[in-house]
Amino acid sequence: MTRSRRRQHCHAVVSAPTSNVERTVGSIMRVTTTRVVPLPPERAWSLLCDSRLQLRPLCPIFFLGTPRPHECALPSGEGAVGAERECRSEQGTVHQRITVWEPPCRLRFHMESTSLGFGRYLDQLTDEFTLTPHPAGTVISRTTTVRARGWLKPVRYAMVFVGLKSVHRFVFRNWQTSPPPPLRSGTSPTGPTNPSTR
Repeated sequence: MTRSRRRQHCHAVVSAPTSNVERTVGSIMRVTTTRVVPLPPERAWSLLCDSRLQLRPLCPIFFLGTPRPHECALPSGEGAVGAERECRSEQGTVHQRITVWEPPCRLRFHMESTSLGFGRYLDQLTDEFTLTPHPAGTVISRTTTVRARGWLKPVRYAMVFVGLKSVHRFVFRNWQTSPPPPLRSGTSPTGPTNPSTR
């Protein structure tokens, strides 16, 4: 089976889960948000690593200092396991490392460093996206896993939860209303295009 064929084996669904699941297990907190984006999986996938977030935030927490992301990108221009991903905001940048790259179905990465202040309170920050075909486009589910440090963990988890949930919703609102980035010449949303099979 070719690599291009394996990419298409995301499981289809009839209805999209839109509820959010949050839970704390031991010293780890997970925040999950799921939305439908009106794009096919191949186009929705491109948003995960190359998108501009230009809408005005609705949640007041962004006006109280929570970093508002305005762009996510692959600095090298290519995605793969081991490649770097960046989430950029006006306050600073989160540098991430991709650990799972399965276009257009699954992406996982973890934070390696950040210039944002919250970094000193966290031991771990991992994100995973799963994409599933849907009659209205693509169901995208995002799960962020956080491990806080220090003796004020309950307080920090509460603050981090509010911030993460606001960021999740803001990003999805942008993706639901904004067009995907244009494809670069000679590439597909999942990688280089082979001219012989185009």
